Amino acid sequence: MKAEFFILGALHRGDLHPYEIKRRLTNALVECYTDVDVGTLYYAVRQLVRSGDIAPKTRQKVARGGERTIYRITPQGRKRFQELLLDRFQEKGTVAQAIYPALLFLHLAHLPAVAELLRERLRHTESAMVAAIAQQGANRKSSSAPACRNQAATVTLGGCETILLKRKCGGKRNDWLGGCY
Repeated sequence: MKAEFFILGALHRGDLHPYEIKRRLTNALVECYTDVDVGTLYYAVRQLVRSGDIAPKTRQKVARGGERTIYRITPQGRKRFQELLLDRFQEKGTVAQAIYPALLFLHLAHLPAVAELLRERLRHTESAMVAAIAQQGANRKSSSAPACRNQAATVTLGGCETILLKRKCGGKRNDWLGGCY
């Protein structure tokens, strides 16, 4: 459950009310790559309380006569969050779907484990690119399109490896990452 990941991550920064968790996620622009609405958030909070991953800490009176509950993360919840965080780095999908949410909480991760997961993801991406280039070459042989030369390079930026592929078709040069266009 996506909301579980975000709630546990937000509670690492302090004890919060679900509405404050939603506000912080909105400020972090989480809605750019996933949808966590308030109803889903409150439902996930109830589930996390039942599972023992979070617990009520205090209740505060609010101006309109009601109460709001402030939650804290439990040791069990911290362990669960670490599992979910590493799962995000292994998740299939686009970088925005899988990795961007995890990057919000990178400072909480076991960095050597994350580095290994990213290297594995990079190896899979490189294999897929090689297969795509080979398929493209096979398709080009049967067409009259201009011959293309491909060069791949792996660069390291800020400790993360990135694949860059330069493609030259006829007189045009295109730089691309992970796909053909």
